[in-house]
Amino acid sequence: MLGLAVTLLHLLLLKGHHGQGSPDSTYDVVGLSGRPLPLRPSNTQMEISSVQWKMQLLSCPETYVILTWRNNSTPTYEDLALKHFNNTLDFNFENLTLLIKAAKPQDSGHYKLEVTNESGKVNVVHFKVFVFDHVEQPLLQEQWKALEERKCQVVLSCLVSRDSNVTYTWYRDNELISTSGNFTYLEVSVDPNDQNTYTCNVSNPVSWASQTLNLTQGCLRVPLRSRILPFMVIVIILAILFIVTFTCFCVRKRKRKQSQTSPETPLTIYEDVKNPQMRRNEQQEVLEEGITIYSVIQSQSRCKERNHDPSVNSSIYEEVGATESRARNPARLSRKELDNFDIYS
Repeated sequence: MLGLAVTLLHLLLLKGHHGQGSPDSTYDVVGLSGRPLPLRPSNTQMEISSVQWKMQLLSCPETYVILTWRNNSTPTYEDLALKHFNNTLDFNFENLTLLIKAAKPQDSGHYKLEVTNESGKVNVVHFKVFVFDHVEQPLLQEQWKALEERKCQVVLSCLVSRDSNVTYTWYRDNELISTSGNFTYLEVSVDPNDQNTYTCNVSNPVSWASQTLNLTQGCLRVPLRSRILPFMVIVIILAILFIVTFTCFCVRKRKRKQSQTSPETPLTIYEDVKNPQMRRNEQQEVLEEGITIYSVIQSQSRCKERNHDPSVNSSIYEEVGATESRARNPARLSRKELDNFDIYS
């Protein structure tokens, strides 16, 4: 947009400058990129001696000669002009028209036709040339934000790929929205109960394109998403808690089942001695049977004295060991006997 303003100002200054010195005519010519662009003067009824086309492009402040033509001769093109226009120029000497076969935005600028008659008088015709690209379909995007009371705040952005020298215009329900500048975005508050159709129009002097959005449906979706999100979080948390609880229950049930089905392992003599319950049971059995360790040892000693030589000495430990090896059902020891047994050991 700034480049377009500078271009217009520059050409207006050129027009004012030329208007001060001569009453020459000036034409405004607007072209579309890639299309033929003819520069044709309106009055050529005179005896012509020579013709010269010149240009002053917006990208270059200097003036260059495009071609020179003299009566009954072939036009002569300058090398710089041929290079810039890529051999796309054509001159009609009958009406003095200069044709640019495929114009481009870089061809915009000030063109001048100088016609010299037989008497040597020079008539000048000015052309202010603007070449624009074709406006492509704009991309209209939206960003939503939920407000209170089911209202929505929407930011619309409208963009085109080649946005030089274009104007942006916004419409709501086919009514023009007045803006203080040429903005590519628009911020609005939307009520879902109203019709909210917004259109972005992008244009230049030779073409235009637009895009339209209906914002009502999008605004209705915003509160729905805001309600669904907390519900989904709660469902996920409950599902996790259920899975953890179920897993713990299964683990405890399996351990309990294993403990019930696994056989009891026999206790060692140390565990047997240290187990108070078993010791109490054993003492009770011993008291009921009336058998002590001394009675067992004495009976075994008498048998040994009868069967062995009295000269052979045996300790009480050997007697106890022999008794234990031969006894099919070893006697249970009382607590008192266990205490005495600890003294010997």
